[in-house]
Formats: sequence, structure tokens, C-alpha cells
Amino acid sequence: MLSISIDHTQSVSTLANGLLAGLVGITASCDVNSSLVSMLVGVVSGSVFFFSSRLLKYLHIDDPLDAFSVHGANGLVGVMVSGLVRGDWQIFIGCCIGALFIIV
Repeated sequence: MLSISIDHTQSVSTLANGLLAGLVGITASCDVNSSLVSMLVGVVSGSVFFFSSRLLKYLHIDDPLDAFSVHGANGLVGVMVSGLVRGDWQIFIGCCIGALFIIV
């Protein structure tokens, strides 16, 4: 919906990638999330996908399948959410360190 309202275009691949982004974002913390938090993570992940995809296009980085926007950006979102949902700062810091190692 965000893509349609901003770009005024409809794309099946963007819809499919947005749905997949939500699934990627929720995977890391699916064992501890409630249904409401899971839906919220899906919405946030879809938005992260959309803006990440637009940023890559703006920077002229070639990613025709939006693989980084779906898997990379939302994988990091999932790692961060898994640390936040548990409510323990030590776990969150550990997740941030793990995400940093993934990036490196």
C-alpha cells in the first residue's frame, strides 16, 4: 500500500517482496512474540523494505531482485526486534553485537 500511495504504481513483485520482508523480519523472534507484536513487526519490515529499496535505487546500486532490501535490511530488523522483545538489555546488546558481526 505504501508503494502504491507514493509511486502511484502497482507491482506484483513489490507486493511479493513486501510480504516476504515481513516474514524475514519476524523469523528471528517468532518464538517470543505475541500476535500483535508479530503484526507490528510485519508492518515495520514492509516499510523498511520499501525505503531500503528506494535508497538503493537513489544511490544507483544495482539490486534488481531487491534481495538486500528483503533479506539484509529485514534480517537486521529481525535481530534487533528479537533483542527488544525479550526485555533484557544484555540480550539486546548481544543481538546488536551479533548484527555487527553479520554486517562485517
